[in-house]
Amino acid sequence: MRSTTMSAIAVCVACVNQRSKIWRHLAFGISVGILLLLQCSCSPIKPTETPLDRRQAPAAEAVYNLNPNTASQRLWVFIDGDGRPWRWGRFVAKAPELPNAQAFALWQSTPEPAIYLQRPCYSGIHPHNAASALHCHPYWWTSGRYAPAVTLSLKNALLTELSKHRLAPQTQIILVGFSGGAPLAIDLYRALAAEMPSRMSVCAIVTLAGALLTEKPEQQFSAVAPWHPKSGVSAPPPTAPVSVPLWHFAGTEDRVINAAVWPRVLARYGGSLYWLPSDHDGWQPHWQSIRQQLITAIPACAAGAKQKSPFTKLSDGQETP
Repeated sequence: MRSTTMSAIAVCVACVNQRSKIWRHLAFGISVGILLLLQCSCSPIKPTETPLDRRQAPAAEAVYNLNPNTASQRLWVFIDGDGRPWRWGRFVAKAPELPNAQAFALWQSTPEPAIYLQRPCYSGIHPHNAASALHCHPYWWTSGRYAPAVTLSLKNALLTELSKHRLAPQTQIILVGFSGGAPLAIDLYRALAAEMPSRMSVCAIVTLAGALLTEKPEQQFSAVAPWHPKSGVSAPPPTAPVSVPLWHFAGTEDRVINAAVWPRVLARYGGSLYWLPSDHDGWQPHWQSIRQQLITAIPACAAGAKQKSPFTKLSDGQETP
């Protein structure tokens, strides 16, 4: 009887040991899988590392829409956001994905002449311009994504594209920047000031969920935006507000941009702030209404007249279409 009991105990111990080995192997396999996933999707390059030459960014891309209303005197120029340049705010991504390219979608739905500016090293319309292209370095979509060289690349792409088309005389250009594309739209306006062809002018800037506190990402982005770093973004703040109408649109349900930064943004850039019932990526349902109402405020743009707001003022001093 005793021998039978000891045999049963030995069998149980062996069973437990076997199960323990299985769990150890399973845990090891899961750990290896996670490490491989991180290795595939993230770069070991530190955010502070930079390319040898930061004076010239890789080429941006400008794409004109296919069936524009050529009789229009307006030209809309769209710049998309930062995408996902980081993983969990810690690891540098090997490519700055754009999982929900809002500016690209708005460009597609605009029934007037429009240009989509694809940021250096970002994938999109032309894959050859993506992060795998020659001279692309993680600097251009991490700490250097708002660098002056990026603005210069966007400006050169836009001017090159404009030279290919016969636009209406006195064409009025409206720059539209979504999220991280907002500071680039404002910087682009400044860069174009001295080089815009005489037959056209930038007459307004529109920001949608703009990430405009570029040098303070730890304050700009909320805690639920883990793909953004909390440090390491180099972008000099502007020296003065812009001199054209500037309309900021923010979403009441935006969980990415910290709403508390807007007073500082307005003090820095000027312009008017309008709140809409939108989350960070929910601008497509509102775009046609925004566009139509903006058009009513643009006719006197080329003459430099002060623009009257086309929106209805709320009791709290903010505005909405």
